[in-house]
Amino acid sequence: MTTASDSMDFTIGNTYGALLLGTFFSLVLYGIVLHQTYRYLRLHPHDYAYIQVLVAVSLILETFHAVCIMHLCYHALVTNYANANATLEGSVPWSSKFFVLTGELSQIAAYLFFVRRLYFSGDLPFSRSFDSHAHYRHRFQYTVFGTFKLVVALVTLFLATSVGFGLAITVEFFRSQNPATFLESVNRNKIAAWQYLVHGKFASAAATHVLLTGSLIYALYRGQKVRSEQKGVVDWCMLFIVNTGILVGIFDITAWISASAAPNSAWWAALYIVTVKVYMVTFLSVLNSRRLLTKDGIEIFGTDSAMRTERNLIARAQRFAAAERYNAPQLPDSAPTRIDIKVATEIEGGDGVKTSHSSVIIEERKVVGV
Repeated sequence: MTTASDSMDFTIGNTYGALLLGTFFSLVLYGIVLHQTYRYLRLHPHDYAYIQVLVAVSLILETFHAVCIMHLCYHALVTNYANANATLEGSVPWSSKFFVLTGELSQIAAYLFFVRRLYFSGDLPFSRSFDSHAHYRHRFQYTVFGTFKLVVALVTLFLATSVGFGLAITVEFFRSQNPATFLESVNRNKIAAWQYLVHGKFASAAATHVLLTGSLIYALYRGQKVRSEQKGVVDWCMLFIVNTGILVGIFDITAWISASAAPNSAWWAALYIVTVKVYMVTFLSVLNSRRLLTKDGIEIFGTDSAMRTERNLIARAQRFAAAERYNAPQLPDSAPTRIDIKVATEIEGGDGVKTSHSSVIIEERKVVGV
């Protein structure tokens, strides 16, 4: 009788051996995650509650993901070390059913931050390319084409597709009788319009990273182009390679190529295990590299009438504070980089007229109340 492992030519080396190597590298990255989390708690104890919840949830899921992959390798290579057939054709351990699910949920938590980071990024260069006097067209231009909202919508769509394929892979884990059956199903199965679960998952993930990372790199490049800051090679690598998530995209594309080139192996799963940890490291690196200039708040002085006439100024300051919290790159703004509002108050008395001034100054990189 021909077994699944015989027909698909599975071996311990290209299945559990690949998973073991992926586990080794992912545990090294997990140590970096713990260190980055410690730094985050020390540097930003009063961060937004939303971001703190994302960090906590991601760390819990990353920990459970590490436990799952360690148990999976121990079950196959230690508990059943003398029985290779049982390793591939025995019952599926509980850990193999959850390591994909926990990895997907952990990446979702990190994706939520990066999508919001892109949402708070500056205006696109073609935001003012349409010259129309119609109010509705101008409003549509500002709300859709004026920011990265359209890109955010596409990223969200591809992200949901990637998660859907990830959940389908998890379902196949639960339905499979043994690891060999699972590898055969996810690489050869056809479900409706999807030919391959693994290919669909990594294709949608690659599209997500191309849009998200490409937009962030563009915003960073345009923002750095108008500044005269001197950065070293390490700073540039941190800015454009680590903090934009380009490493995650490289790992996802490599895993996709591996699934196509070696469908009878688990190298794609090994790369996926590493990708989960790389994305968490990227998430925490972005948080720890922030320089919060508005952590003490923004004060605006003046009369009620002056405040009512400058509501756009307050909204701009609030957006700046939110963008700073999410480390969102800002594109060069065509508006004046300095706005000075002065309020004069006259007091009649024996000494004549006394005038006091207060001003609000918004510069390119900071908001200062004088």
